[in-house]
Amino acid sequence: MDDAPLISELKEEFSQFEDLFAAKEVKNAAMENAKLGSAEAITSKEISFLDPKRAQNCNIMLKAIKLVPSALKQAINNVDDVTLTTDILTELLKFVPTDEEVKEGEKRN
Repeated sequence: MDDAPLISELKEEFSQFEDLFAAKEVKNAAMENAKLGSAEAITSKEISFLDPKRAQNCNIMLKAIKLVPSALKQAINNVDDVTLTTDILTELLKFVPTDEEVKEGEKRN
Protein backbone atom coordinates (compact mmCIF):
# COMPACT_ATOMS: atom_id res chain seq x y z
CA MET A 1 0.00 0.00 0.00
CA ASP A 2 1.40 3.37 -1.06
CA ASP A 3 1.14 6.09 1.63
CA ALA A 4 2.44 8.91 -0.58
CA PRO A 5 -1.02 10.26 -1.59
CA LEU A 6 -2.19 10.22 2.04
CA ILE A 7 1.02 11.88 3.25
CA SER A 8 0.76 14.63 0.63
CA GLU A 9 -2.89 15.16 1.56
CA LEU A 10 -2.06 15.48 5.28
CA LYS A 11 1.16 17.46 4.81
CA GLU A 12 -0.35 20.65 6.31
CA GLU A 13 -1.65 18.74 9.35
CA PHE A 14 1.80 17.16 9.86
CA SER A 15 3.34 20.60 9.88
CA GLN A 16 0.89 21.78 12.55
CA PHE A 17 1.46 18.59 14.52
CA GLU A 18 5.24 19.06 14.37
CA ASP A 19 4.88 22.67 15.50
CA LEU A 20 2.84 21.58 18.51
CA PHE A 21 5.18 18.82 19.64
CA ALA A 22 8.59 19.87 18.36
CA ALA A 23 11.34 20.42 20.90
CA LYS A 24 12.10 24.09 21.08
CA GLU A 25 15.60 25.45 21.35
CA VAL A 26 16.10 27.01 24.75
CA LYS A 27 18.13 30.19 24.59
CA ASN A 28 19.91 31.69 27.51
CA ALA A 29 17.80 34.85 27.82
CA ALA A 30 19.94 36.28 30.60
CA MET A 31 23.03 36.17 28.41
CA GLU A 32 21.20 37.78 25.50
CA ASN A 33 19.82 40.52 27.74
CA ALA A 34 23.25 41.16 29.20
CA LYS A 35 24.69 41.50 25.71
CA LEU A 36 21.96 43.95 24.79
CA GLY A 37 22.30 45.87 28.06
CA SER A 38 18.55 45.78 28.54
CA ALA A 39 16.81 47.05 31.65
CA GLU A 40 15.64 43.50 32.39
CA ALA A 41 19.21 42.27 32.66
CA ILE A 42 20.11 45.11 34.98
CA THR A 43 17.07 44.73 37.23
CA SER A 44 17.09 40.93 37.38
CA LYS A 45 19.24 40.84 40.53
CA GLU A 46 17.59 41.45 43.86
CA ILE A 47 19.71 43.18 46.46
CA SER A 48 18.84 42.67 50.09
CA PHE A 49 20.34 44.18 53.22
CA LEU A 50 18.22 42.07 55.52
CA ASP A 51 18.71 38.65 56.94
CA PRO A 52 16.32 36.38 54.97
CA LYS A 53 14.34 35.48 58.10
CA ARG A 54 13.97 39.15 59.08
CA ALA A 55 12.89 40.01 55.52
CA GLN A 56 10.29 37.22 55.60
CA ASN A 57 8.95 38.42 58.95
CA CYS A 58 8.78 41.97 57.62
CA ASN A 59 6.78 40.81 54.59
CA ILE A 60 4.39 38.89 56.85
CA MET A 61 3.92 41.99 59.00
CA LEU A 62 3.25 44.17 55.96
CA LYS A 63 0.59 41.76 54.75
CA ALA A 64 -0.96 41.61 58.22
CA ILE A 65 -1.38 45.38 58.51
CA LYS A 66 -3.08 45.39 55.09
CA LEU A 67 -1.58 48.63 53.79
CA VAL A 68 0.14 48.94 50.46
CA PRO A 69 3.63 50.41 50.77
CA SER A 70 2.62 53.73 49.19
CA ALA A 71 -0.28 54.16 51.65
CA LEU A 72 2.00 53.22 54.56
CA LYS A 73 4.61 55.75 53.43
CA GLN A 74 1.98 58.46 53.08
CA ALA A 75 0.52 57.68 56.52
CA ILE A 76 3.98 57.87 58.11
CA ASN A 77 4.87 61.12 56.33
CA ASN A 78 1.54 62.67 57.33
CA VAL A 79 1.68 61.28 60.89
CA ASP A 80 -1.77 59.84 60.26
CA ASP A 81 -2.85 58.52 63.65
CA VAL A 82 -6.12 57.19 62.22
CA THR A 83 -4.39 54.86 59.75
CA LEU A 84 -1.38 54.16 61.98
CA THR A 85 -3.01 52.60 65.00
CA THR A 86 -1.02 51.70 68.09
CA ASP A 87 -0.91 48.07 66.96
CA ILE A 88 0.49 48.98 63.54
CA LEU A 89 3.08 51.32 65.03
CA THR A 90 4.14 48.63 67.49
CA GLU A 91 4.69 46.21 64.60
CA LEU A 92 6.52 48.79 62.51
CA LEU A 93 8.90 49.58 65.36
CA LYS A 94 10.07 45.96 65.33
CA PHE A 95 11.46 46.55 61.84
CA VAL A 96 13.28 49.84 62.28
CA PRO A 97 16.69 49.23 60.68
CA THR A 98 19.50 48.36 63.04
CA ASP A 99 22.71 50.39 63.01
CA GLU A 100 24.40 47.51 61.19
CA GLU A 101 21.70 47.46 58.47
CA VAL A 102 22.00 51.23 58.03
CA LYS A 103 25.79 50.96 57.65
CA GLU A 104 25.40 48.12 55.16
CA GLY A 105 22.94 50.20 53.14
CA GLU A 106 25.31 53.17 53.13
CA LYS A 107 28.13 50.93 51.85
CA ARG A 108 26.05 49.80 48.91
CA ASN A 109 25.08 53.34 47.90
